[in-house]
Amino acid sequence: MWIQKLHTLGLLRGSFLHDLQTEHLRTLVRHRGNLIDTTSKASKRRAQNIRLMNINELNGIALVAFIKNTLVPLPVKQCQRLM
Repeated sequence: MWIQKLHTLGLLRGSFLHDLQTEHLRTLVRHRGNLIDTTSKASKRRAQNIRLMNINELNGIALVAFIKNTLVPLPVKQCQRLM
């Protein structure tokens, strides 16, 4: 309420707005930071899940192959063959 009163009386200056190019750059930098945070959180979750599954000895290509073969659902034709 007190800010509105100051504004009504003309005691506040207008706020600073960045030009369009600077605003675009700030948006890109903020988005990049969000992507980095999301990626690091996913990497930490993946490492924790691998540790919980006791497959610490796998790394690199072997780990990628394990994840693809274990966590990716099988196509319908392969599922029917297993039944």
